[in-house]
Amino acid sequence: MILDDERLRQSVTKRTRAVRTAVLRWSQQNLRDFPWRRQSDPYRVFLAEVSLRRTTARAAMRAYDLLTTRYPDFEAAARATEEELRECFVSVGLQNARARLLHLAAVKVVEEMGGRLPPDMNALLSLPGVGLYAAGAILSLGFGVRAAMVDSNAVRLYSRLWMDVLPANPSPELMQAIGEHLVPEREHQVYNLAVIDLGALVCRFGRPRCSSCVLTHKCDYFSQGH
Repeated sequence: MILDDERLRQSVTKRTRAVRTAVLRWSQQNLRDFPWRRQSDPYRVFLAEVSLRRTTARAAMRAYDLLTTRYPDFEAAARATEEELRECFVSVGLQNARARLLHLAAVKVVEEMGGRLPPDMNALLSLPGVGLYAAGAILSLGFGVRAAMVDSNAVRLYSRLWMDVLPANPSPELMQAIGEHLVPEREHQVYNLAVIDLGALVCRFGRPRCSSCVLTHKCDYFSQGH
């Protein structure tokens, strides 16, 4: 995706190096540890994204552990019934929707993709329940391919950094374009996770902890006195 707005593109470009450097430095001591972050398996990244949707990471851990134990690959998930899959999602809720999406995706991967996810954005987006964020996570964390992971935490962080030049309600596509512009060629995995964690732990919803943020020197929100 391309940043079409000239003023925004110039502002993002001007701050890119400083933002990357600060985020990567912050990551050295502050990244959270979750089971799915210890793997470089596209299938497990996919399971994590299904489990994490609309819930907390702590709650998702139980579902993730059950899924990886009972259904170690797409073939196993495709053979399972939706009722069996629902049992894994009790801890996170929305069992019916999660089980349905997982089963539909597993069947599609087995029948149309040879049982393995491809390292291709468009192919990933064709899967039920996979949007730009999940596809970016699978590419970056699962395949080691440079891609942006722009979740709600990243959107909040970027929206505050560029508050002065962004529209009042920026589209998901625009925020994705900012993320793609910023993510480095190397260390994209660490950068993506650090942006998410910085948004979750510091640039929080409601009451951000600006006094603890490494990006205040480049932040429009902070410069406005918030």
